[in-house]
Amino acid sequence: WLHGVAIGLVNEKGTQIVGYGSRSAGADASTPGADTVFEIGSVSKTFTGLLLAQMVEDHVVELITPVQKLLGDSMTVPKSDDREITLVELATHSSGLPRMPTNFHPKDPMNPYADYTVDQMKEYLAKCKLEHKPGEVSAYSNLGMGLLGHSLALKSGMSYEDLLHKRICEPLGLGDTSITLDDAHRARLAEGHDSDGEPVANWDIPTLAGAGAIRSTAADMAKYVAAQLGLPRTSFDPAVVATHAIHFKDPNGTHDVGLAWQISGDDQVIWHNGQTGGYHSYVGFSPRKKAGVIVLSNSAASQVDALGSALLELLTTGTAKPLKLPWTIKLDGESLEPLVGSYKLGPLATVTITREGEQLLMQLTGQPKIKFYPESKTRFFCRVVDAAVTFEADPDGKISQLMIHQNGRDLPAPKVK
Repeated sequence: WLHGVAIGLVNEKGTQIVGYGSRSAGADASTPGADTVFEIGSVSKTFTGLLLAQMVEDHVVELITPVQKLLGDSMTVPKSDDREITLVELATHSSGLPRMPTNFHPKDPMNPYADYTVDQMKEYLAKCKLEHKPGEVSAYSNLGMGLLGHSLALKSGMSYEDLLHKRICEPLGLGDTSITLDDAHRARLAEGHDSDGEPVANWDIPTLAGAGAIRSTAADMAKYVAAQLGLPRTSFDPAVVATHAIHFKDPNGTHDVGLAWQISGDDQVIWHNGQTGGYHSYVGFSPRKKAGVIVLSNSAASQVDALGSALLELLTTGTAKPLKLPWTIKLDGESLEPLVGSYKLGPLATVTITREGEQLLMQLTGQPKIKFYPESKTRFFCRVVDAAVTFEADPDGKISQLMIHQNGRDLPAPKVK
């Protein structure tokens, strides 16, 4: 399921880092370690939230400062009935901005953010209409957090990366946390893999850096989590505490939002995850129990979140349930061939099942092909999303339909070809 992982465990007794799997599929198949470099994706947002809190503590900005004030004439941010977007609303995903701008059209899908420019963001924001009034709804927005990082950097008169180094990395001694990779970092970089285990390219995120551009190591992230827990104390502890406060209250009471951090449950577990094309990360901690977990993987697999959550439960309670993951069996092409065909899911949707050698693939109308793996001769699962399919036979033993299992629903699709 995961090509390689580096795991950090932090509590009042200290830090432990363990590795599993391999850094790459090539010549360097060594196990990831404390100094192995990973992309941390959206965990970068928590650094942006901390930068905001620090600048508030230093009276450079206020949480309720309109972002337009920081941007000046460089670009125009949309309003809703003269209600301006504030910095805290960007940090809590409650700005009304969408998840991504509609003029996001990457030339290279394998490195999708690389060519999105500040001018494109400016062009989009000038025409954008907010999806709701600022402060009303928290809806995850890479655009909003990227704009926050851009605005804080502009206010500071330096790049986002320089601001990150000056305010967070240097004080905490995070020597391997950066956006730009030098030769030393590249030598320790874990090769990214998609959810099916295939090597993929690294991502570059220049304009929306505050949303997901950071690379780091388990050792550095353990220091970062230790600072979140006050182990040891830092000069900017008040800013750290401010990022943990609930700044957007979830009406359902399950997923409150701090300054970027997600806050869950009665024990107020604070966490964030992140994913790029070839990596997945999880950071979670309990301030009350002074314990935290970091999981960095060079596989873009959501199972990292479940692993991190289970490890945090183990660290804080002493018990945890093993992850429930399906087990793959081996089937040859001859066993797969009867499953190949077209299945009608609805008036406008067809499921096409093909095979490449001993690999079964499923494609929904208008969607890319997805690899599926056998649990049995008739039940298959995929790793991209939490979904499975079961093939059903008629009384004569011929495959007559498949059943898609996803989100608690069973969707039948009769075989038509």
